[in-house]
Amino acid sequence: MAETATIPFGSKQLQCSQQDRNRLLALEQQQIIRWTFTAFKPSASLGPLSDDEQALSYPMLLHCGPKGLALLPHLIAYLRHAGGWAKPYLRSAISKNRFGFGGAMVLIGRTQVPVEELDVLTTSELLIVPHLSASGPDGVWRIERGDLHPLVLAAGQLQVWTLANSVGLPDFYFHLAKGDPVDSSSARGVDLFTTLSGAQSWIEQGKEDGEPELIPIALTARELLSCLARVDVAAIDLKDFAVSHRGRVALGCNDIAASATLLEALAGKAA
Repeated sequence: MAETATIPFGSKQLQCSQQDRNRLLALEQQQIIRWTFTAFKPSASLGPLSDDEQALSYPMLLHCGPKGLALLPHLIAYLRHAGGWAKPYLRSAISKNRFGFGGAMVLIGRTQVPVEELDVLTTSELLIVPHLSASGPDGVWRIERGDLHPLVLAAGQLQVWTLANSVGLPDFYFHLAKGDPVDSSSARGVDLFTTLSGAQSWIEQGKEDGEPELIPIALTARELLSCLARVDVAAIDLKDFAVSHRGRVALGCNDIAASATLLEALAGKAA
């Protein structure tokens, strides 16, 4: 059907029925989701890989076959160009064709399009990357929340500050269980505050303790959602919440905080 032309990949590249395609188009038209397609460029030398890029390469080398590995240099080149705040890092190796990286869920090969993952705070975008094909197109289909997605609307009602370094990047830190070393499995955390004075007080406390000087920055709705998708532990007004399984282990708690719980805490309504 002509109306599906805005979906970049065909039936040989996606596990996506006509009903699914119509649903995706409807969600896009309703501004619940939005997407962009970036075609792969001719391969070029990547040069040395960063630690984060090596962390991405490891599970792909371990789990992917030749078709998946052929995507690796293209995916790294794409992430270098579209990285946004702070370089992303490997959150979880779920399977050979699905893993979390930064705030994104990366899906490789002939995959479904699980837009329901955008209804929780642990994923801020989907990166759909079919295997290379002679007929194409070859590239990355990036799907994120639209302006009228419920989480974007909810986050837009909040005033939240975080701590940033001298160039304005949020201070993502390692949140370690006592005695644990820093490694690729370490939980990442971020400090979030519902008042500017709370953020400033914590900065002053850090100065007294000899910590590097930070500055408070107000977060837009999308910046807040991006922060939450990139971490395992969110400290909201100095109260820790587990955002992921890795965060739950680091905090030694039983449960991962629900999206509604986190949003209530960010609205200053935490119990």
